[in-house]
Amino acid sequence: MGGFREALKAVSNQLLEDFVNAPLGSRLRCILIPEWWISKSNEEIIINGYWGDNPLPRHPDWMTFELGENDDFLMSIPSRVYMYESIGLLYEVWRAKQESDNTLQHLLSESLLNLRRRWQQMGEPLEIEVQMRLVGEIIPLVEAIGIVGRGALDAWDAEGRALYDIEAENWIVEAKATRSDPERVWLSDPAQVDWRGHKPIALAVTRMNRDSTHGVTFPNIIEEWVSSLSNELQSELRLLLLTVGFSPELNNRYTTKWIVHGTRYIRITRDSPVIDCELFDGKPNEVIEIKYQLETQNMPSIELNHFLGD
Repeated sequence: MGGFREALKAVSNQLLEDFVNAPLGSRLRCILIPEWWISKSNEEIIINGYWGDNPLPRHPDWMTFELGENDDFLMSIPSRVYMYESIGLLYEVWRAKQESDNTLQHLLSESLLNLRRRWQQMGEPLEIEVQMRLVGEIIPLVEAIGIVGRGALDAWDAEGRALYDIEAENWIVEAKATRSDPERVWLSDPAQVDWRGHKPIALAVTRMNRDSTHGVTFPNIIEEWVSSLSNELQSELRLLLLTVGFSPELNNRYTTKWIVHGTRYIRITRDSPVIDCELFDGKPNEVIEIKYQLETQNMPSIELNHFLGD
């Protein structure tokens, strides 16, 4: 199996298409974890594989986990309600296996425990700052897709591990959401706005505030933007959101309401009031790893379509 996005798409196709369209009693080898099998039984997804004498894992109450013959495990998940959780679970185990020497049994136990905690936790599934980050990224992402097509989606770093949020072949959009007035944003690395690079950089600043009277919840904001895409791109974007913990089965857990005032784009140039990254040339990474607030209120806006067309 190739990259992470290819793996996610492969397992989603297997469950949303192959599994859904298969007759009852069908048995499919798991495309991500060939040691496991996926069977269709009435309204359930049944995943089974070797378990041995490992301790039984803790798991959410809405699934069952038991041992069968030959030390195999049988995990049953209601398919109508928890299909996306099933996709996320298989992907999480596969992803962990790429970076770990632990056994599949150990990784499955960890993933099931994480899933259990997510369903049992008090409060909202994603913290306030994560909600803001994702809103701040989804809006410019969808707007960029509307201008340049799916290349923008391919350029998005959904998991937030890369230096930039959206880095395409010829441009970069670094996304920030803020509640500050006057407008300012946090930068986690001075290089995020280093204008000396070979690609032009635009800062996407989304202004949003909590408002329990007139606002809407995080899932409603995300749905408004995602639903404007084609069905194919909607499906891909929803799967990517699944990898950062945004599961549709938990939408009713969100209570914080937001008003999104708008998103504007700021071209980063030599004249921008950012830290001069020349100061860090040749310095150790420990020196470069600093965070700072950038005052953006008086920085001029640009049109995204003009920036992407440069």
